[in-house]
Amino acid sequence: MTIYELKKEGITELIRISNNYAPQSYRYEVLKGVIDFIQDALTRYYTEEAVYGDKFNDDKVEIYIIRMGEFDFYKIGFSKCGIKQRLKDLQVGNPLKLSVVKTIEGTIKFERIIHEIFEKIGSKRLLGEWFEIKKEDLDKFINNLY
Repeated sequence: MTIYELKKEGITELIRISNNYAPQSYRYEVLKGVIDFIQDALTRYYTEEAVYGDKFNDDKVEIYIIRMGEFDFYKIGFSKCGIKQRLKDLQVGNPLKLSVVKTIEGTIKFERIIHEIFEKIGSKRLLGEWFEIKKEDLDKFINNLY
């Protein structure tokens, strides 16, 4: 799938989400912010894959779960530069307040496994590392980490 196809698919999904969840007065702002974010995320994703490939999968990273506004939309990702800087970078392209739900030390491989776990329990992958996760599923996962 090309970046163009991913963007097109993602924008269609965002319009659906916006129509279902965002108040009418905020729909344009929500869509614009998230589309900007998606473009940045896709570019970063392809750059990281090209640069890192699989050779850094065992490096220690900070894995995070970030929530978008009051929605059940969560980003599961990792940072090598620290969660404060990562949150700041993500917030720039998002009109809704982002908040850190959980951080754990792990590897890139483990971060990818977390994605698979949420997909297998029925959470919907919105685009990239963004998921729609039921609060009770997220709580169960966090409570069973240790």
